[in-house]
Amino acid sequence: MTSKRLINSRRAEVYRRKLRGFTVGEIAQNLNVSEKTVKRDLAWLKSSNKEWFQDHRELIVRLEDSLGEAVDRREEQVREAWFIYHDNEDPWVKLQALKVVSSIDRQREELLGITGMNVKEMELLKRVEALEEVAKEYRAMTEGASRGGS
Repeated sequence: MTSKRLINSRRAEVYRRKLRGFTVGEIAQNLNVSEKTVKRDLAWLKSSNKEWFQDHRELIVRLEDSLGEAVDRREEQVREAWFIYHDNEDPWVKLQALKVVSSIDRQREELLGITGMNVKEMELLKRVEALEEVAKEYRAMTEGASRGGS
């Protein structure tokens, strides 16, 4: 392997380890290079990435626009689901609307790279669980009434 290929291979490995959360010292130790070499490789990678983003600005703008539209579509779906939730008395319909909201929230978080359950999502999950119980009872009552009335 040529010297340039070895350097590029090392830089790729430095970057992968940095992405996995390794410290500069850990990377240097694992790759048997100095911390100075790791820092220089990271600086080169940062500069290289910056140049790439500058060279591909139009693509980045299109991706940002597409992401914005995808998030906006999901926001509109959430608004519609909340409207259905508030406009219905049937616990089963309410439950389905909350499930849609929860699902769309997860999709939005994936699109935006957000992880972990926040307070809003925990409250929504509690609502879903409570409504599942109410919906079961409601269905049992309505099915029992329709059988008894037949």
